[in-house]
Amino acid sequence: MLDQNPTLIVYIVIASLLTIMGLYAKLSPNSGRNKAAKKNQIASWVEKREKILAKKEGHDGFEIEDFLAIVLRAALSFDLSDKSESIGVDHLKKGVSVFEIGCYLVFNIDLWLFLNEPTLREAISNPLQASFVKLFAEVFEMDFRAVGKILNEHLALFGRLAREKADAESHSFYFEQLLAESKNNDIPKSHGNFEEWDSINLDFFENSRIQLHFLNFEKHMVPALHKSLRALCDMMRS
Repeated sequence: MLDQNPTLIVYIVIASLLTIMGLYAKLSPNSGRNKAAKKNQIASWVEKREKILAKKEGHDGFEIEDFLAIVLRAALSFDLSDKSESIGVDHLKKGVSVFEIGCYLVFNIDLWLFLNEPTLREAISNPLQASFVKLFAEVFEMDFRAVGKILNEHLALFGRLAREKADAESHSFYFEQLLAESKNNDIPKSHGNFEEWDSINLDFFENSRIQLHFLNFEKHMVPALHKSLRALCDMMRS
């Protein structure tokens, strides 16, 4: 089945799952939200890659940027704009929160590959991370080494939580801190080893709202992304 049009399988899987979850309407290019997002450099890049992917056929045409577009589409779907005055559409246009969410997804992909497809981990994770760093270095006009350092800090943080077998709430705590902190930044910021964050307290309502969205994101969007990742692995083996 994959040999019929393997490069479209990855996109079709996540598109169909988003439709089932009732999220695809929000992500549709015809929606008002996405019309505004066209001004966003990241959203525009994603839309461009999606159009390129839709025209491709065969194994040889697939590029890691195509899968990065799917990852960032998932990141862009993390919507806090409905009731938020502090982290909303205007903030998402900055791209810093998309970067933070993207870092978490890049980690999650690497972890899934480590657990489920270790032989393909290096072939997928390494170029995916390099493309992620390259894109955001261009978006924020930063040195790619600085962006890579920040990504590695995030990978180390969530990797430590995974080794400690931390629950979803522990992941959510740091995710909440990162996302809330990002609203004050115009570019991604290094946070070192995050040890001092153990004592940080956010506004209760903001914290609860981000946590609710994160847990819902983990429940629905992350498994959808894993299905696309599985399709990518199957394609690479065929």
